[in-house]
Amino acid sequence: MGILQVFESFYENVAQSEKPAPGHLYWVPTPEVNEVPRILDVARASPSEHEVSSFTICDIAKTHFKKRDRLPIKSLSLGETEELIIAKAKRRPAVIISVMASENIQGLPEGHQQRMAKHLEKPCYLVAPLYSTATAMKPGTFGPVLVARIRALQYLHFFCLPDRNSPDKPSSIIRLDRVFPTYLGRGSESMEYKMHEEPFEILLSQFSILSGAVYREPYDLARGLVQDALPAALDA
Repeated sequence: MGILQVFESFYENVAQSEKPAPGHLYWVPTPEVNEVPRILDVARASPSEHEVSSFTICDIAKTHFKKRDRLPIKSLSLGETEELIIAKAKRRPAVIISVMASENIQGLPEGHQQRMAKHLEKPCYLVAPLYSTATAMKPGTFGPVLVARIRALQYLHFFCLPDRNSPDKPSSIIRLDRVFPTYLGRGSESMEYKMHEEPFEILLSQFSILSGAVYREPYDLARGLVQDALPAALDA
């Protein structure tokens, strides 16, 4: 039971040529979120060597993101207070939450202001990654009890999606606590389907509430429909 039984359809097909839009699903390189960021500290082997020849991976410290005496390294172009943050990444399915691009950049004063703002015309996408539900063969974060609670809409930052071939079987968890921006450039690829507008409306309502807005009606309506889906023994 739960949210998977509320809607007849969770997915719709999308033509390969269709532009990315809210609700569309894409394969996207997704970085791991580390509690303590890690820095790739690079240095020249000698003052005359412009290529990266040595580096250290370390946890972020008080010395980072401050002006330091270091020689420039070819292809990195690090500013005085900039660092290289590293993280593992995995290509995951992700749903587009919103599309953002600045219009009328050509209306800015010609010259420096227009050139510096030109990149703002390029669409940037806010996406929420999908994580697989656990199975007996592949244990993971989202085990049966947690998934049952998510299907009963017990957590605003999680949303359960079914298997495309088995609508009653939970397959993925959308993580609104891992939303990040991307240009959907190299490494990204359309999955050629999207969330149906009705369940996507619930997801947007959840994201709106998490963002501090008051767009609660779709989420509250859906939660009222599934509130008896979770057995008392599984409730937190």
